[in-house]
Amino acid sequence: MTLADSLPPPPRKAKAEETFRQSSQEERARTAVILKHTILGTPPPPEEELERQRREKNQQVNERLARHQAMIKDRLERRQERLDALTEDGAADPSQLTSKAARKREASLLKAERDRAKALAKLEADMLKSEQKRLKAVAKREAERAKRKAENEKLVAKREAKRLKDERQQEQVLAAREARRSEEEQRQQQALATRVAKTPERATPKPQLVAKGVTDPPKAKAPRDTAPPKPKAAHKENPAKTARLAARQEARQTRELRKSEQLAARQAAERLAAEAENARRMAQREEEQRASEAARRLAEEEQERQQQAAAEARIARQEYERTQEQERQRREALRVAGLATQRAEEARNPPAIVTQAAVPPSVAPAPGAPRLSAAERASIARSNRARLKQQFVEQQRARKLAAQRQKQEQKAARLALQQARWERRAAQRKAAKDAAADRLAQRTKRQDELRQRREADQAERALRKAEDKAEKNRRAMGRDQRRDDRRTERKQRRAEQLAALEARKAASWAERAARKLARDQRRAERLKYRLERRAERLAKKELRRAERLARKELRRAARMARRAARRLRRQQNPPYWTAEPGVALSLAARSGGSQGEKSLEAITVQALAGHHRPNGLSLRAGLAATVINSKVSSVETSTTTVSRTAVVRIIQNPDGSRTEEMGTVQVPQTTIRETRYYNQLSSIDFPVLLGYRLKGNRLGLLLEAGPSLNLSSGGNAHLKVGDTFRAVGGGHFLGRRPGIGFVGMLTGEYQLSEKNALIGGLRIQHFGGSFVNPEVSGNATQVTTIGLQIGYRLRF
Repeated sequence: MTLADSLPPPPRKAKAEETFRQSSQEERARTAVILKHTILGTPPPPEEELERQRREKNQQVNERLARHQAMIKDRLERRQERLDALTEDGAADPSQLTSKAARKREASLLKAERDRAKALAKLEADMLKSEQKRLKAVAKREAERAKRKAENEKLVAKREAKRLKDERQQEQVLAAREARRSEEEQRQQQALATRVAKTPERATPKPQLVAKGVTDPPKAKAPRDTAPPKPKAAHKENPAKTARLAARQEARQTRELRKSEQLAARQAAERLAAEAENARRMAQREEEQRASEAARRLAEEEQERQQQAAAEARIARQEYERTQEQERQRREALRVAGLATQRAEEARNPPAIVTQAAVPPSVAPAPGAPRLSAAERASIARSNRARLKQQFVEQQRARKLAAQRQKQEQKAARLALQQARWERRAAQRKAAKDAAADRLAQRTKRQDELRQRREADQAERALRKAEDKAEKNRRAMGRDQRRDDRRTERKQRRAEQLAALEARKAASWAERAARKLARDQRRAERLKYRLERRAERLAKKELRRAERLARKELRRAARMARRAARRLRRQQNPPYWTAEPGVALSLAARSGGSQGEKSLEAITVQALAGHHRPNGLSLRAGLAATVINSKVSSVETSTTTVSRTAVVRIIQNPDGSRTEEMGTVQVPQTTIRETRYYNQLSSIDFPVLLGYRLKGNRLGLLLEAGPSLNLSSGGNAHLKVGDTFRAVGGGHFLGRRPGIGFVGMLTGEYQLSEKNALIGGLRIQHFGGSFVNPEVSGNATQVTTIGLQIGYRLRF
């Protein structure tokens, strides 16, 4: 359907008696185009572009119609070729081929060709599907192998890390014990030296004390574990007893060291046995996995071979059935053609003439019989020639049928021979693959047995070495070994149970897959008949599709035009842009900064520009310059002494008079001085605001919020250092603050005209980042302002 594009006519002056004029087809088409591009948010294309699009659409329709006509023409040509081939073979007359039987034969031939094409396509799809399945299974096996390898490597690394950790802990324990033992020995030696040094020398000790070997007791109290109990005051310390205690302590430390060495040897033997057991388990697990993978791979290959052989047998059977069907149809056509020829001959020649024509022309008439005329003799000659010609045609046709039958038999024999060859080759391939799988299994088994023997030898050597190092712990190790053997037997039994369970599952899955394959074959046979009927229905539907599409497009264009008209009438609020200058007076809340600093007012001048959508959403951005004032002050009180002239002494005379003496007096004086400085922080930011607008007649409310990026920052300030103030340097303030701030505004709008409005409301801004350099000032100053703003909004 072609739609003409044109601009709507100019509006006419409304009259009181004029009725509503219905829009034309061109106006509705143009309205639909404008509405479509309005929804997309793009300007409508010019008339040249619309004309080009219509030409391209018409060209595509014409090309599709041309392809359809070429396909119909090709089908007709192929049908005519088949008719010509049947006519050349002598099957029937062209006039007879238009009958119902001929059309049925042609339909059966086309159906056989379609079935063969479908079977080939299905075979290719099955082969492709099986190849994809095989590739997927190979990829899955590779992924599982890589996963198992990674898990084994991770397990080995974890075991090695644990072993190193245990060794480090054992070394730390031994080092700690050695350090404690050395410290204990040093402390004992120091205590002994101290006691010897403090013992006074005696010229002639008492005989009973000398016999006992008692000396003066030490003044300092020795530790409980290194010195003997404090003797009574009347007795003295015995050096022999002290030596015996030291020897006993050393023997005890030696026994502890020997016990630690035996414990370390026992732990090493247990670790070696555990590693051997883990290696044996890993080898057994890998052997089971390889065996399961080999069995699964052989099952998949056997299934693929069976599917391929079944597909080839199915194709051969379909080819043989198609050949038999063609032969039967050809024989039926020959029989029908012969019957039709015989009926036509009988219709042309009456019975008497036929009887005469059956007589050979060489036989003379009987005496006394009437003499035949020349016309009768010519008729008899023509009938004889036609009969001879018909006999010749029948002989030629029989010879052709015999030759075709012989060719078909030879072709069937070749197909049977090829099928037998395929089966023989498949059996040979299967036997070769089975032998290869058996050899692989035997080699794998031998390798696993050799590995197991090697690992068993290593484990035995490790156990013998552990027994040599820890003779006293043999019973404990035997008990642990028996416990590990029982645990291993339990795990092996569990593994055998799991393997049997997996085998039963595999058999169940195989049986289920066989049932599913049979069910799929039956379903495929049912679907084949359904698809044939569906193809006929679709062929009929395709003929009516173009008309339905045309009617549908016409109705859709009319519906879109009506909808566009309604939307254009309802649309009253198109999108627009705004520019807004404004000023805000706020109060500042500070965090950080110098002590004693008081926040004052903050003045913000901003200019925003943005886009407003009809649904109320808006996106605006601009610049905002802010100056934040603060005050820092201090009060200093100083007390000084000032010399003054005053009465320093009053003398009371006897006569009752009084004499005053003047002099210099030191008078204290207090001075109060207040120092005040005004600091400023300046910032230029780039806010990006997303908002929503509620609009009335002349009043509106706009809520906006969004991030703010700092473009420039600075300040001018004095800081209090001790009792004085100093001006900060250039590196005190940051030239550009890092971080992202926040701006939020709630503004009301009063519309002065269609494009001008006054605004006022609440404004909150958080300045992201610090104004001062923390490395210079030692702290971070952040500011948040909240205040009122007024402005002027211009719409365009």
